[in-house]
Amino acid sequence: MPGIDERSSAKQDARLSWALGTYGMKQHGAGGVFASQTDSQDHLSARALRRAHRQRITPGWHGRAFLVESLVLLAFLVASLAVLMGLFTHARIESTEGERLASAVQLAQNAAEEFAANPLAAPGQTFEHDGLEAEVRVEPEPSSAGTLFHATVVVCDADGSGAFAVGEEVYRLSTACYVPEASGSEVA
Repeated sequence: MPGIDERSSAKQDARLSWALGTYGMKQHGAGGVFASQTDSQDHLSARALRRAHRQRITPGWHGRAFLVESLVLLAFLVASLAVLMGLFTHARIESTEGERLASAVQLAQNAAEEFAANPLAAPGQTFEHDGLEAEVRVEPEPSSAGTLFHATVVVCDADGSGAFAVGEEVYRLSTACYVPEASGSEVA
């Protein structure tokens, strides 16, 4: 008498072959090669059917894997966006500071040209433009043939807009101008 395991396995094989539609061919098929081919096809088909049955029973791991993968990608995207926003913010601040510095350089050059045109009138002059203030400080160096005037143009932020604080030095320019036969006492 066959064991219980053998009977249940035989019943399961019979059900699978019936579900595949090969039960009749196996019973009524011709012998020889045709029968062995049908048996191997039945065996492969039964194996495929069992595999499909097992996949239907297994929990939805593929759905969870997709969800986990999507969350990881979302976290990576958020981190990338945070880094990019930080870079853009830093670039904006640097751009504003660069524009302010370019304005300060232009104002200092204009004040230095005014000093070069008339060094005797330049001491203590202030120039203002675009929230910046330039002050010209002059020191005379007398000699026997004339006077060499050393000027320092200091540009400060007057209104505190941008990256600099109110009164903070933005740019400094040093220049000199020689005036023949002028004495240091003529400078006010």
